[in-house]
Amino acid sequence: MFLPSNKLFLLLVLLSPVAAWAQTVERSVPLQSKITGVQPMTGIVLWTTNEFKEKYADIFSLEFRYCGYNEVVDAEGKYDFSKIDEILDDVASRNHQAIIRFYFCYVGKETTVPDFIRNRPDYDETIGKSEGKKTHFCDWSNSAFQEFTISFYSKIAAKYDDDPRLAFLQTGFGLWAEYHIYDGPREIGKTFPSKEFQASFLKHMDASW
Repeated sequence: MFLPSNKLFLLLVLLSPVAAWAQTVERSVPLQSKITGVQPMTGIVLWTTNEFKEKYADIFSLEFRYCGYNEVVDAEGKYDFSKIDEILDDVASRNHQAIIRFYFCYVGKETTVPDFIRNRPDYDETIGKSEGKKTHFCDWSNSAFQEFTISFYSKIAAKYDDDPRLAFLQTGFGLWAEYHIYDGPREIGKTFPSKEFQASFLKHMDASW
């Protein structure tokens, strides 16, 4: 095929970088840095009770633990954060960060609602079956319980919002705080919060953290 001289020149210009690349000699470039640990918030997450948390501490960065509300608030309504700090310190000792999930209901167990609420005459929990096990469900119709839940997260946020030991705080309602009651007595406004309370709770969390 015949090309006019100007087009032939253009073709040679376009091909010249390709020809230069073909003559390039490849060489290995060693890394100038060393990987000494995993990045924050990456890798598999182990429970704080996992038997391998020490042995393989250098290949993951997060540890998970469920926490009951009554681990922080006693029968008189007094707050004591020492248990949470103990957990966070233990996780941090392995150069990890913690994921903590507060829960009220757990299959086969009583609730973790503090006794100063549970012992009120106007507070009435529901006892039912979940996964074939006797399980307690909160009384979300109780205004004092609702107020406690809001207040609890105000205090937790004030203390731990900027704490580098805590990677994530998980929360929710229903079984395992997973925002559902898939098996058991599910009644909105009684065993599960009303939509009105859910809305106010989420807005409060958004404003507190």
